[in-house]
Amino acid sequence: MFHEAVVKKVIGSGGWVVLTKGNNGESENCGSQCNSCHSDCKNNDLVFVDDISFAQIGDTVELLIENTKIIIAVVVSLLFPVFMLVFGIILGNGDITKQAIYGGVLFLVAVVCAYSFDKKFKAKIKVIRIVEKI
Repeated sequence: MFHEAVVKKVIGSGGWVVLTKGNNGESENCGSQCNSCHSDCKNNDLVFVDDISFAQIGDTVELLIENTKIIIAVVVSLLFPVFMLVFGIILGNGDITKQAIYGGVLFLVAVVCAYSFDKKFKAKIKVIRIVEKI
């Protein structure tokens, strides 16, 4: 998925960018009728980009956000622990004490695994090109 953003701060090879809403800074949902939609058009989405070394503050850049990596990260970080909790409850076979123990232990193991996976697996946001240089 591609997004345009404006570079706000450069830190080493990375940096912070603000996602632009539309061509003229308005939200894509309400177009030029910002006063009528009661949406917060001035709400800026601040994103950290891993490699922004060739851009300067104020430049408009095009970002590539890899959807598959984000989906994998969401599944492992959120759905895997819930799945393991349900699996532990099923393993308890009707005994509430066993369900609580198995579900709790498997949930904690899944959370630890998801945490370690999250530290190693990076869904990176990349700058593809500079759209407008300041």
